[in-house]
Amino acid sequence: MLFWAWEGIQEYVRKDPRKAWALTLQLIAAAPDSALRYVAAGPLEDLLYARGPLFIDELEYLASSDPKFLSALQKIAGPTMRLRQSYKDFSSKGIMRK
Repeated sequence: MLFWAWEGIQEYVRKDPRKAWALTLQLIAAAPDSALRYVAAGPLEDLLYARGPLFIDELEYLASSDPKFLSALQKIAGPTMRLRQSYKDFSSKGIMRK
Protein backbone atom coordinates (compact mmCIF):
# COMPACT_ATOMS: atom_id res chain seq x y z
CA MET A 1 0.00 0.00 0.00
CA LEU A 2 1.15 3.53 -0.65
CA PHE A 3 -0.08 5.02 2.62
CA TRP A 4 3.31 6.68 3.14
CA ALA A 5 2.84 8.60 -0.13
CA TRP A 6 -0.61 9.79 0.95
CA GLU A 7 0.83 10.88 4.31
CA GLY A 8 3.57 12.81 2.52
CA ILE A 9 1.09 14.70 0.36
CA GLN A 10 -1.10 15.44 3.41
CA GLU A 11 1.91 16.86 5.21
CA TYR A 12 2.56 19.21 2.29
CA VAL A 13 -1.12 20.16 2.14
CA ARG A 14 -0.90 21.27 5.78
CA LYS A 15 2.54 22.86 5.81
CA ASP A 16 3.48 23.73 2.23
CA PRO A 17 0.40 23.84 -0.01
CA ARG A 18 2.38 25.19 -2.98
CA LYS A 19 4.58 22.09 -2.86
CA ALA A 20 1.46 19.91 -2.61
CA TRP A 21 0.04 21.71 -5.67
CA ALA A 22 3.24 21.18 -7.66
CA LEU A 23 3.37 17.48 -6.73
CA THR A 24 -0.30 17.01 -7.57
CA LEU A 25 0.18 18.61 -10.97
CA GLN A 26 3.13 16.28 -11.59
CA LEU A 27 1.01 13.29 -10.59
CA ILE A 28 -1.75 14.38 -12.97
CA ALA A 29 0.73 14.81 -15.81
CA ALA A 30 2.33 11.41 -15.15
CA ALA A 31 -0.83 9.41 -14.51
CA PRO A 32 -2.13 7.19 -17.29
CA ASP A 33 -5.79 7.82 -18.08
CA SER A 34 -6.75 4.65 -16.24
CA ALA A 35 -5.22 5.98 -12.99
CA LEU A 36 -6.20 9.64 -13.27
CA ARG A 37 -9.31 9.14 -11.13
CA TYR A 38 -7.11 8.03 -8.21
CA VAL A 39 -5.06 11.22 -8.36
CA ALA A 40 -8.26 13.25 -8.69
CA ALA A 41 -10.06 11.54 -5.80
CA GLY A 42 -6.92 11.59 -3.66
CA PRO A 43 -4.34 14.37 -3.78
CA LEU A 44 -6.26 16.82 -5.98
CA GLU A 45 -9.51 16.56 -4.04
CA ASP A 46 -7.74 16.66 -0.65
CA LEU A 47 -5.78 19.73 -1.65
CA LEU A 48 -8.81 21.56 -2.99
CA TYR A 49 -10.86 20.75 0.11
CA ALA A 50 -8.13 22.06 2.39
CA ARG A 51 -6.59 24.87 0.34
CA GLY A 52 -8.75 25.41 -2.74
CA PRO A 53 -9.03 29.21 -2.55
CA LEU A 54 -5.23 29.49 -2.81
CA PHE A 55 -5.32 27.87 -6.23
CA ILE A 56 -8.55 29.11 -7.78
CA ASP A 57 -6.87 31.24 -10.45
CA GLU A 58 -4.48 28.47 -11.46
CA LEU A 59 -7.29 25.93 -11.32
CA GLU A 60 -9.43 28.01 -13.68
CA TYR A 61 -6.51 28.56 -16.06
CA LEU A 62 -5.55 24.88 -16.14
CA ALA A 63 -9.16 23.77 -16.51
CA SER A 64 -9.44 25.87 -19.65
CA SER A 65 -6.02 25.08 -21.12
CA ASP A 66 -5.05 21.54 -20.07
CA PRO A 67 -7.43 18.73 -21.10
CA LYS A 68 -5.85 16.20 -18.74
CA PHE A 69 -6.15 18.56 -15.77
CA LEU A 70 -9.75 19.24 -16.72
CA SER A 71 -10.41 15.51 -16.86
CA ALA A 72 -8.97 15.13 -13.34
CA LEU A 73 -11.01 18.07 -12.09
CA GLN A 74 -14.19 16.56 -13.49
CA LYS A 75 -13.61 13.47 -11.38
CA ILE A 76 -13.87 15.26 -8.01
CA ALA A 77 -16.73 16.81 -6.07
CA GLY A 78 -16.72 20.58 -5.48
CA PRO A 79 -14.98 21.27 -2.17
CA THR A 80 -15.39 24.92 -1.10
CA MET A 81 -18.02 27.54 -1.72
CA ARG A 82 -15.72 29.61 -3.94
CA LEU A 83 -14.73 26.53 -5.91
CA ARG A 84 -18.34 25.44 -6.14
CA GLN A 85 -19.14 28.79 -7.76
CA SER A 86 -16.36 28.18 -10.25
CA TYR A 87 -17.72 24.70 -10.88
CA LYS A 88 -21.12 26.25 -11.53
CA ASP A 89 -19.49 28.65 -13.98
CA PHE A 90 -17.63 25.76 -15.63
CA SER A 91 -20.82 23.73 -15.67
CA SER A 92 -22.72 26.46 -17.44
CA LYS A 93 -19.99 26.47 -20.10
CA GLY A 94 -20.19 22.70 -20.44
CA ILE A 95 -16.77 22.16 -18.84
CA MET A 96 -17.77 20.45 -15.58
CA ARG A 97 -20.17 17.60 -15.03
CA LYS A 98 -23.24 18.36 -12.97
